[in-house]
Amino acid sequence: MTMSADIVGFLPLAIGIGKGTDLLKPLTTATIGGLIFGAFASLIIAPSLFSLFSIVKYKK
Repeated sequence: MTMSADIVGFLPLAIGIGKGTDLLKPLTTATIGGLIFGAFASLIIAPSLFSLFSIVKYKK
């Protein structure tokens, strides 16, 4: 929820709506990319690796 609220909040800066967004546009696009990657990593990759390693542990 927090990541999605941050992404939606950064969208006007990333699109370029408003004054002074020329300087902040690269920063916000990088931040949005990092938030999306972090959400993907924490919701998909980490549980997948955990279940993979737990299966390998119990097969021994």
